[in-house]
Amino acid sequence: KYTPAFTWTGEVNSEWEEPDNWDVGKEPGDGANVSIPGVCPPAVHSAASGTSSIEQITCSGQLTISGGSLTIDGDSEEE
Repeated sequence: KYTPAFTWTGEVNSEWEEPDNWDVGKEPGDGANVSIPGVCPPAVHSAASGTSSIEQITCSGQLTISGGSLTIDGDSEEE
């Protein structure tokens, strides 16, 4: 099974939902493996309502959840 990988760049702003803040140019969705490196600006997940769902997250940077929810279906790791 192919699992898409998304790496946070924070090039535009701190909004999780901004496609250009991700190396692949779109927001991660179901089944995604997410990496938030420590050298990047903080990421803020602020969906007003609803749930975003990803498979796995590796975070050595900062992630703030300020609205909605973020479900991690698999493993998570803080570096």
